[in-house]
Amino acid sequence: MLVPTDGSDCAEAALRSVAARPWPEGTEIRVISVPEVPVLAGVYPYYPPEMVLEVAATNESHAKEAVRKGAEILKKAGLCVSEQVMEARESPVRAILGMADGWSADLIVMGSHGRRGFDRYVIGSVSEAVALHAHCSVEVVRAAQK
Repeated sequence: MLVPTDGSDCAEAALRSVAARPWPEGTEIRVISVPEVPVLAGVYPYYPPEMVLEVAATNESHAKEAVRKGAEILKKAGLCVSEQVMEARESPVRAILGMADGWSADLIVMGSHGRRGFDRYVIGSVSEAVALHAHCSVEVVRAAQK
């Protein structure tokens, strides 16, 4: 099973959902995160290379922390967990689908932010794209509305 996380409440809801259920003995779960690629380049305003590297390092650190926290939730439930931070060179959708295919995942469980309207148009829906293109089953977990 593959459980992508971005460290959000929605991703945590998916992790807690997995942790709360019984799974067959020997079930392997891989928690992954894909750091965001910094998109700061352009003619104006100009961002110095040091700033781009700083943003990339911050994104990598955030991804590592998200994976660590996610794996901790699953380990506390007694599940067999591995962790991986993907390279920040491709979109989260491609990275998740590539990992699922390469690892021969039977299931992807992920959270959904539940974006609507303009936000969904601009930001997109990673969970929807994964569900549409994955070669395995996908479960999308929505966090309870606050």
